[in-house]
Amino acid sequence: MRFSDFVLLLNALWFSGAFIQFSIAQHNTLKILVPREERGNPIAPTLSASVAFLGAINLPIGLLSLYLLLFRPPSSGRSMRSLRCSCSSPPATSASLSTICRF
Repeated sequence: MRFSDFVLLLNALWFSGAFIQFSIAQHNTLKILVPREERGNPIAPTLSASVAFLGAINLPIGLLSLYLLLFRPPSSGRSMRSLRCSCSSPPATSASLSTICRF
């Protein structure tokens, strides 16, 4: 497993967990955020509903991480570090990128 796969896996788990906490378990989140004596306050249900917005933000990020983890093309063995330019300065005439840099 590559380091980037590990990071994407952790991202998917973190943001999926945040989605569950903020969207599905809103009542538990409200218990964490609001002290017991303040839960009868009329603003508490509004806070609970606004916490669902945090879940809505976390879900697409978690799904994107999962998508990138599952459907990323396999590595070709070449990294961005292997791209080297053959010259230090561009030529005086206009030339295509393929004549300036070797890939």
